Amino acid sequence: WEPKRFLKASYAVKMCKDYDELIKAMQSGMDIRPLTSDEVYAHLRDFGISQDLADGKIKRMSGGQKSRLVLAAAMWVKPHIIALDEPTNYLDNETLAELTAALKRFKGG
Repeated sequence: WEPKRFLKASYAVKMCKDYDELIKAMQSGMDIRPLTSDEVYAHLRDFGISQDLADGKIKRMSGGQKSRLVLAAAMWVKPHIIALDEPTNYLDNETLAELTAALKRFKGG
C-alpha cells in the first residue's frame, strides 16, 4: 500500500488514465490496425487526402475535404456495416463519383 500523494507524485494516476484510454481503444476496435504514420497516410490517401493535407490544420480544409476525413476516420476500423446521413454534402462531382463507386465495392470489414 502506498499513500495517495506518493502515487500522484509517481505518475500512477497518469499511468492509470493511459491504461484506461488503451482499454477504450481496444474495445472500440482502434487497436485492430497498426497506428503508424505510414499506415495512417496510406489510409488517408485512399480517401483522397494527401500527406500535406493530412499534416495541415482541419480548419483550413474545404467542406469536401472534411467530409472525406470524417469518412476515412469512420472506415479506419473496417466496419461490417456503415450508415451514412447525407454523405454527399460538400462533395464535388469527382469525389461524389468516387464515393458512389467505393460504396458499390464495399463488402464490409
